[in-house]
Amino acid sequence: MEGLRTRELRAVSAFIREMYALRDLEEFQIYILSALPRVVPADYISYNEANPRARRNTYMSRPRVPAECEPAFLRHMADHPIIAHYQATRDGEAWRISDLLPRRRFHRLALYNEFFRPLRTEYQMAVTVPAPAPLVVGVALSRSRIDFSDGERRLLNALRPHLVQAYENAEAVTRMREEEALTGRALDALPHGLIVLAPDGRARLINAAAVRLLTVYYGRPLRRGDRLPDELERWVRYQTAATAGADRPGDPRAPLVIGRDGHDLVVRLAGGGNERGLLLEERISAPAPHALLRLGLTRREADVMIWVMQGRTNAEIAATLGTSPYTVIKHLQHIFAKFGVRTRTAAAARVQKALATPPV
Repeated sequence: MEGLRTRELRAVSAFIREMYALRDLEEFQIYILSALPRVVPADYISYNEANPRARRNTYMSRPRVPAECEPAFLRHMADHPIIAHYQATRDGEAWRISDLLPRRRFHRLALYNEFFRPLRTEYQMAVTVPAPAPLVVGVALSRSRIDFSDGERRLLNALRPHLVQAYENAEAVTRMREEEALTGRALDALPHGLIVLAPDGRARLINAAAVRLLTVYYGRPLRRGDRLPDELERWVRYQTAATAGADRPGDPRAPLVIGRDGHDLVVRLAGGGNERGLLLEERISAPAPHALLRLGLTRREADVMIWVMQGRTNAEIAATLGTSPYTVIKHLQHIFAKFGVRTRTAAAARVQKALATPPV
């Protein structure tokens, strides 16, 4: 950037420094449109993602290009000298239209007469960033009276490596934000709660089910960046310390169970170190076995039903009761027949409803 005056050098340095700020693509585009003309003056500036093959162009400009001019650009963009040059050579350096086409020939183009002329644009200089073909991604500066100088072209070429890197950074930020949003939507679709913890114990990620459950059981919602409720935070600290210290008594993987209104919130700690997460599940509180006998179940059927209400699988119930999964299935079939239902969930709901109704 030799030959720049002190004031110009300061403007260029400020432009480069701010361009590297953490931005997504839209924020990057807005910054370029507002800041680049302070370095290279222009009547129009636009950020374009053009696809000549499909005749599509996604763009932002300052000032806004009149809507009636857009169809003309789409029809003739393949004839744009800079776009054609980039497609032929993949040379992304700054080029002026006047570098590639004499002015008289430029004036004969339908692109000029139907697009540039109505905008009173005679001169344009553009720089592109790497993009997969046939996409052409670049920034175009336009003027009506004075062409861009050789010094301005050298300056834009000197800025291009920074433009490319900042563009790639913004593209990566956009991709991460989109993936985070997609992950968030997928997590919110889960029926159970999930909280991913940051190293300091705060909630780095939390899904909708976890927000709902903590609101019900602790009286306040938990958002990203918040600390856990005191009871839960103490339990996580104990569990983490118990995992780290082999000489501590107790089972560090035992869940935390919080009862409320006939339901239990079961919280489990998964992972370790800086990669910890909480799994939250709400279950119907287990009734005493004798309470199920008045519903017409045998003692063994009542035992099976209690574990069903706790979400245990047939194999887990069989292992707990010291029997076989086949026997558990037979007990479930008898339970379903007595309750007039077809599923475990319906049977659990039938028990819950019956126990909530006082006996006559």
